Amino acid sequence: RFEAVQIRAPKSFADLMSMKQGFPTRRYQWCSLHLKGIPFLNWVEERDPDTRATVLIPRRNAENSSETPAPEFIDCCEFHGNRKVWHPLWNFSDAERDELLQRAGLQPLPHPSLECTPCINSNVMMLRELTDDELDRVEELEDDLELPLFNPDDCNGAVGIAEVVEWAQDASDDALQYRFGCSAGFGCGC
Repeated sequence: RFEAVQIRAPKSFADLMSMKQGFPTRRYQWCSLHLKGIPFLNWVEERDPDTRATVLIPRRNAENSSETPAPEFIDCCEFHGNRKVWHPLWNFSDAERDELLQRAGLQPLPHPSLECTPCINSNVMMLRELTDDELDRVEELEDDLELPLFNPDDCNGAVGIAEVVEWAQDASDDALQYRFGCSAGFGCGC
């Protein structure tokens, strides 16, 4: 028997940025640890103190952004409190995943995880889809922190989310294709 549970981080993305006095970077991606990893570990430790559970993550090899694909099974994963991890969709194609979702009455999400939208690993297609509310929220954070979310060197000198999104409108679709995505171990989608 499976039960879906939504785990909420004790701090919002904005709270976390204020606490850290800056944004995560592609090199230091602490956002997923605080917004997903620690809340998950706190939740699972309460429910499975003997570490007998197996953690299921819908990560697929087709989504892998690194040169070393994650294995289908991990016997003891430190990121999940030394529990077993299984990626049950590991070898599924997009079409096979979409068929499963359709049979369950669901549609694939048109975006990755939204805890930290926009993700520091967003590509130009994701940036083009940001809503006015998301842009306003990021602009306010950039003003508060006096820092841009995205490195201007990666965005043809664009500084601040408004300029970055403007740049993304005309940038090639393969711009900002980073070699490493965010913490896939926690189920992040970028």
